[in-house]
Amino acid sequence: ASETALDSLKALDGIIVRSGVVAGVSDDAGPSAFEVEVAGAQSHVALSSELVPVVIVAAHMGLRVVAAVLMVGS
Repeated sequence: ASETALDSLKALDGIIVRSGVVAGVSDDAGPSAFEVEVAGAQSHVALSSELVPVVIVAAHMGLRVVAAVLMVGS
């Protein structure tokens, strides 16, 4: 199902589709050194602090989504 959804998007002019893992961070305008280090070490394609609306749309389109929470001591 996910391939079908991606193929239909690729058919639209101006739409670029790239698969990969996006790291959720507390502030994508200024990620912490730890967030940058972990995202780089795990080869994430992007950082974002606003993933919920995007994931809802992706799931509705039939894409597979998953969430994981990494708690860091304060």
